[in-house]
Amino acid sequence: MDNKEPKPIYEHDCPVCHFLCTFKGHDLYYCEEGNPVPTVIARYGSKGHEYMSGMAAKDASPYLQKAYSIAVSRGLIKK
Repeated sequence: MDNKEPKPIYEHDCPVCHFLCTFKGHDLYYCEEGNPVPTVIARYGSKGHEYMSGMAAKDASPYLQKAYSIAVSRGLIKK
């Protein structure tokens, strides 16, 4: 049985982000030190611009919605 932790598919350059999971080809993160406020992130490539983020945008993206939901379920975001 292999108990390895899941790993992101793409490179991500923020050392304080919490990797949540990979969902439909997007690596999902929660960053409590987001600029200027905490945020959720969905990365779809390793290049710097290949991601979407934002708490305000979470309702417009199923990937950001999923990241938000996971972060809440893990206690990273308090509702």
